[in-house]
Amino acid sequence: MGGDEGWLNLRLLFPQRSFEACDAYARKFIRYQRVQFKRLGVLGDWENPYLTLNKEYEADELRLFADIVEQGFV
Repeated sequence: MGGDEGWLNLRLLFPQRSFEACDAYARKFIRYQRVQFKRLGVLGDWENPYLTLNKEYEADELRLFADIVEQGFV
């Protein structure tokens, strides 16, 4: 089926490597977009970007979800 079976199996066997590859890919384009936004004159806190793939963001989201569950909304 197109030769993708091996890649699928590797992703299942090594999910951490798959995650790391996806993270690196996303960060590559974040850097690219940062350069482009700066070139266009977009103002921002470029040294402290708001990235949803940062661990701190994910932890905050989980805490917020836990609060919503505790309040009975989920």
